[in-house]
Amino acid sequence: MIKNSLFILVAFFMASCSEILTDSNELEGSWEWIQSYGGIAGQTLTPEKEGVDQQLIFFKHRRFLLISNGETTRDGRYELTDLEIAGQKRPAVKFESDNWDTFYEISNDTLYLTPNCMDCFFDIYIRR
Repeated sequence: MIKNSLFILVAFFMASCSEILTDSNELEGSWEWIQSYGGIAGQTLTPEKEGVDQQLIFFKHRRFLLISNGETTRDGRYELTDLEIAGQKRPAVKFESDNWDTFYEISNDTLYLTPNCMDCFFDIYIRR
């Protein structure tokens, strides 16, 4: 029940945001992880709690790196696309290396990643 409510809340939030930037050039660059929330237990994770310094870097020519504590943990290609949620198409990133598909929104210098699954974590990054 909680996970369905969280999913509906996130879907409503995504549908109601009017100042979201989704230009692909806005996605390029380095993003620092500041928080994740969700999962079956509805947890909130932070770099301080987890002891993890994590960056997500989007390069030109559709390459990305995920770096945790100075070590590359994911390296691959991505593509920008639209996926459907709650009957609406939203901008999404498809990570080819592990089929990691997620909706994305950029507001000011904050990147919101909303995975296309029910019990996943929602990630928040800030531009470095």
